[in-house]
Amino acid sequence: MSDDQFTTIGAKRQRSLTKIVKKHKKKELLTDKHVYFMRDTPLNPETFQRHARQYYVTHMIGSRLTLSHPYTDVHGRYLKTVLLDFSLFKNTGYVHVQPFQPVKENEFGVTAVNYNMALHVRSHRDLYKKLLEHKLL
Repeated sequence: MSDDQFTTIGAKRQRSLTKIVKKHKKKELLTDKHVYFMRDTPLNPETFQRHARQYYVTHMIGSRLTLSHPYTDVHGRYLKTVLLDFSLFKNTGYVHVQPFQPVKENEFGVTAVNYNMALHVRSHRDLYKKLLEHKLL
């Protein structure tokens, strides 16, 4: 029998098992190039979730939105997850961001840092740019 690390496809071709899996097939990975060509529409928390759905896995709970990276590790946990809090956005223009790291116990993971980052944003593009800049997603 073949080694555990390889899966035989044909007689000569072998494929190694990947550690990172794309869980959601229809979601494309957001890159700096996508952000550069994105339209600068003003940030509206109600429409942001609908817009983010094409790139990330989203969960909206009240004024908090969870964005998860479309890729997972072998255990089915998302590589990166952030919690965006829009509760103070209308008054101050700041979105509070809390990053998470995957752990074995739950799907979202534990907080990577014990504080929230406050990002001053004006548009969807601005928020994506700052999330990628700070390597949060």
